Amino acid sequence: TQVLNVQQEILETLEYRLSVPSSSTFLVRFIKAGSKDMTNSITDVTILAKYILDVTLLSFRMGQEYLPSELAAMSVFLARKCFTLRSMKKNWPGPIWSETLWYHTGYSRGKLEQIAIEFMKEKNTV
Repeated sequence: TQVLNVQQEILETLEYRLSVPSSSTFLVRFIKAGSKDMTNSITDVTILAKYILDVTLLSFRMGQEYLPSELAAMSVFLARKCFTLRSMKKNWPGPIWSETLWYHTGYSRGKLEQIAIEFMKEKNTV
């Protein structure tokens, strides 16, 4: 009964809010982290990143092979890369993957490029 009492106390302290962080949760956090250097196109980048993430989540293999945070970070990376290429840096004041994003995600540009390549290969074979 002691174990049950402690479990009950923990649940009450947490106000019964138990969840697993999803890729969408990470996506929101990563977009916020990178928002300082994308003031002009934050809405567009957010929409594209969400779309990329949604398409990624349709793949069973990608979902099994990569962590939710990796898929979210790759989605933000690809969206930022698309807008950087589109604007040819006219309206894009910062790098595609800043130190701030590296700090908040824990993923390097190289790691995300590898995941993005796998994503693109899979989408080209479907």
